[in-house]
Amino acid sequence: MLQCLCHLVNQLDSLVMEKGPSCLQHEDGTVLKPVQSPPRGQREMEFYTTAFDENCSNKTLLNLRQFVPQFSGIVQCTDNPSVSYLKLENLMCRLSKPSVIDIKMGKRTYDPEAPPEKIALEVAKFPPVIKLGYQLSGMQVYDPELNKTVKYDKYYCKKLFEDTMITHGLGRFVLINKGMRKDVLRVVVEKLKDLESWFSEQRIYAFYASSILIVYEGEVKHKPDCSTAVNTDQTESEKNRENTLRSNSPHMENGEGDTNKPIDSLHIVNGGVDAKISSKLTEDCECPLVEIRMIDFTHVFPSQELDSNYLFGLQNLITHFQCLLDMPS
Repeated sequence: MLQCLCHLVNQLDSLVMEKGPSCLQHEDGTVLKPVQSPPRGQREMEFYTTAFDENCSNKTLLNLRQFVPQFSGIVQCTDNPSVSYLKLENLMCRLSKPSVIDIKMGKRTYDPEAPPEKIALEVAKFPPVIKLGYQLSGMQVYDPELNKTVKYDKYYCKKLFEDTMITHGLGRFVLINKGMRKDVLRVVVEKLKDLESWFSEQRIYAFYASSILIVYEGEVKHKPDCSTAVNTDQTESEKNRENTLRSNSPHMENGEGDTNKPIDSLHIVNGGVDAKISSKLTEDCECPLVEIRMIDFTHVFPSQELDSNYLFGLQNLITHFQCLLDMPS
């Protein structure tokens, strides 16, 4: 069955327990994300239309495009003109067994317009974010050994702290103790460093409560001269420890998002950039299918300063993924 981004977003919505309209899949394979109510929806819509303006000549914005889902315009429901969608790139069409993680960035997750009660709520949600600079919203991991996808919801993620985030958070995403996917880790670190370079130079936006979405192909294809993704030398004690951790982990049963809503009444009312963004990755073991995109731009504000809030979390995230990469096989 085709795995698509609308499935992914809807599944992650269930993992983070947030309610709202479901994403749809357009007949051309792209994803339709509902525009939220003002002012959040307006901010996100303006962000995409500015970044993907076909007349844009700003080098910083042009470089930003590689880090966000390709935007192809605003789609409106003719039956209900008040309902509109962002037409976005489908990151999942090439993946058969996707593993995905949603990482909310920044030690401060409330924007400059947040009232005191909102600030207090955000601060209380996940205190370790002050030191980490990021937090996990949810993840699902395809386990080749079990031949199933294991899901970790926001309640699991909220129990992670500074001393467990690497091993029980990010590590679970790349199958720590089950033959860690170092091929994936190498690509993740490289791509995140590219994003770090962009943030170190840009002075256009400040990103609050924005996330990084990382997806990779979980199905391992064994080929000659490829590094094996599943460690066949895993000790019995390691297997028992992982099984114990898994049995104590609050995860949800597999489920499909609501992607069957008809879209016959939708039409494009505002064009975007139609050029395809081709992936640089191939499907061999040395260069696995990995995609990284920034998502969620409802709290993006103009700025002329370094976004140190986001950059702090991004640099910590790179360090922590690098720690996993440096661990003995």
